[in-house]
Amino acid sequence: MTDERIKIGYDKIRSEFMLIVYFAALASFVIKTAVYGANFDRSLFEFLVLVIFPVYQAVRAHQLGIAVQLDKNKVKSSFITLFIVFAILIIYGVYKIKSTNMNTEEILEVVSYLVAYIAAVTVIRILFIKHENKRFENLGKKYDD
Repeated sequence: MTDERIKIGYDKIRSEFMLIVYFAALASFVIKTAVYGANFDRSLFEFLVLVIFPVYQAVRAHQLGIAVQLDKNKVKSSFITLFIVFAILIIYGVYKIKSTNMNTEEILEVVSYLVAYIAAVTVIRILFIKHENKRFENLGKKYDD
């Protein structure tokens, strides 16, 4: 039989490690795409980790009956951060394109890949936020005394 504190500690360590993997995949994706101009084939693993992680988190939270109400200020700040990162990537991409003299086809491939990724992450994030807030309200009504 395992002590509850030890189990909670292991769970916390696993959770922190998953966040490390997530941010490592994010850094790898940004570096491969922005610096090396990688296409979808070269960063498929990073793309899958970045898209599947929030989906898996939402599914597991639903299975365990956990609902987290997401603060509107935090949601707003996360979208502002995403927009800033996107703007920085565009500025860097323009600089990189001018310095390497990429042709139009290569430029469109990199830009469409980045736009598709950011659109997918944004849509998943919006759906996750709406779903979690609705679940939080429903579970509150269900267990309210």
